[in-house]
Amino acid sequence: MNKVITSLLVILIAGISLSNAQNLIYVGSSEYQSLKESGALNLIPKEQIVSMPREKILNPDDFAPQALVAGGGGNTTVNCTPFVPVDNTFGVPEFTSGLPPDYRNDDGSSDMPIILPFDFCFYGQNFNSVYINNNGNISFNVTYGTFTPLIFPNNQFTMLCPFWADVDTRNPASGIVSYQISPTHLVVRWENVGYFNSMADKLNDFQLIITEGTDPIIPGGNNVAFSYGDMQWTTGSASGGVNGFGGSPAIVGANQGNGINSIMVGTFDHAGTDYDGPFGNPDGISWLDNKTLLFNVCQSTTNLAPVPDASLSFCDTIFVCIGDSLSLNMSLLSPEQGQTTVITIDTTGVPDFILYSNTPGNTAVINASFYATLDNVGMNTITITATDDGIPVAQNVIEYNIFVSQITNNQSSTPETCEDANGAAIVTNVSGTVSPYQYSWSPSGGSDSIATNLSAGTYVVTITSANGCVHNDTIIVDGILSPTANFGINPPVALPEGNVTFTDSSLANGDTIVSWFWDFGNGVTSTEQNPAYSFADTGHYPVMLIVTNTQNCTDTIIIVIPVVEIIVPNIFTPNGDGFNDMFVIPYMPEEFPNSKLYIYSRWGKRVYKSDNYQNDWDGDKHPEGTYFYTLYVSNGTEIKGTVTILK
Repeated sequence: MNKVITSLLVILIAGISLSNAQNLIYVGSSEYQSLKESGALNLIPKEQIVSMPREKILNPDDFAPQALVAGGGGNTTVNCTPFVPVDNTFGVPEFTSGLPPDYRNDDGSSDMPIILPFDFCFYGQNFNSVYINNNGNISFNVTYGTFTPLIFPNNQFTMLCPFWADVDTRNPASGIVSYQISPTHLVVRWENVGYFNSMADKLNDFQLIITEGTDPIIPGGNNVAFSYGDMQWTTGSASGGVNGFGGSPAIVGANQGNGINSIMVGTFDHAGTDYDGPFGNPDGISWLDNKTLLFNVCQSTTNLAPVPDASLSFCDTIFVCIGDSLSLNMSLLSPEQGQTTVITIDTTGVPDFILYSNTPGNTAVINASFYATLDNVGMNTITITATDDGIPVAQNVIEYNIFVSQITNNQSSTPETCEDANGAAIVTNVSGTVSPYQYSWSPSGGSDSIATNLSAGTYVVTITSANGCVHNDTIIVDGILSPTANFGINPPVALPEGNVTFTDSSLANGDTIVSWFWDFGNGVTSTEQNPAYSFADTGHYPVMLIVTNTQNCTDTIIIVIPVVEIIVPNIFTPNGDGFNDMFVIPYMPEEFPNSKLYIYSRWGKRVYKSDNYQNDWDGDKHPEGTYFYTLYVSNGTEIKGTVTILK
């Protein structure tokens, strides 16, 4: 009897499919949702399932009712994860289902291609437009409403998918999908989104960035970044999921659509942090939490470089305090099956780095720690190189810049500390890079860097920086005069190979300063009173001056000088939208006042001049096109190039 009933049910479902053979099924409609919930949607020919026409999108009667389910989850981010904050520069895609302004929907896609003002290179082919699909992916040339992922590689889908699964934003407790476009990058954010069927008890937060290949928003010469916050679910109920897990696993990766070229990061179908590589068993969704994955998908070959979990590399510099430890645990996977990735680590000049394990494979994994000590105060650079054994061999190089902050004062070097001429102990030298600093004296000498009216005796000063570094110093006041070290820097922000003048402005405090010792933060030293120096490379250099008086009392000061490269933008868009409306050159005019800027048309006619550029040229209503500029930086550097006005 049960078999007969089953057969009748199959015949009934088949009859429904046949009866709809002449009718279109609109994504997001009540009919679409009913078929999806019953599992019968897969029986409908794909050509019958189409996007909702624009005139129908604005009619709420055509949409399935939204179930209201209690929300949950949240957005967890960590320092150095490059989430772009959603603000008024973001817009919401006009999805083929859902109502404005939020376009909450299930299985929708942007109804028109999103035009890119740059070339995005995908497996050797340039694209100038993409479609944003609600189900955690973007595509080229065609939209995808497919909610159950198909394993890569395949010849059916051309897409980039930070998280291909059945995203459903119809519940008001779910977040929505939004995007931001700049002249050189596109950001798409699925912010705290729910899953089918209108569920929001678990939420996922993830982001996609694509660029033209040089935008510094993605480091290391890559053009794609997948970033993740708190990831809480994997599968909707129409894909076999129960309470957000199980069934057909979600997919993270990319697919060219030719059945050959693809990137597999992994498949995910359950809670937890377990991960056995891109081609192993389905993994735990929380493995993605707070990770950032970098790709260069421009190569037309089948071998792409190893993919790192590279969240920390988005920090220009990681600041830690003496006594802190920093875990440097990283996995790098080969996106092609059957390859092995090998990792090498260059820690030249970096003491107190401990490598616990370095395991090659797919994925390759390193586990290490960096300990901030007196031996590594200042800048430390760790270079990690991952190399696969594909044909041809592909390689990815990642640099971590770690600055160790130290708080010291001039009294810490001798048991009997020098005193200044006013009977006060002075804290003059702070090399922690995050101010302001807090001071506490015991016995009470106040809460400033200078403790006045101190009688002879022993004192303890506690110094705390804004980034949490703490230093305690015991000070013995015995009446010996101490100098106060200080110096000026011109210019305060330097350019590579540019001359920097250091001018001693130390106070002798009633005695005479007889010696000066300079350390320029890179091992080069000088004993001149007012030296000049040229830094070869960009970076942040902790320049130290130690002054000594006739009583052999010393004082030390460290000032970090940034050495930067001025990268002039080659395009701006003075269209009055409040974004990129001005020709803005970094560090002008604050760091390099009185810099001169001349702008010329393609025929050599000067169209703009400023002897103290204030980053305020809006094109002066000149037409679109390419213009030539000459920038005379106030430190004597001359920079020439072109800039394009695009309205």
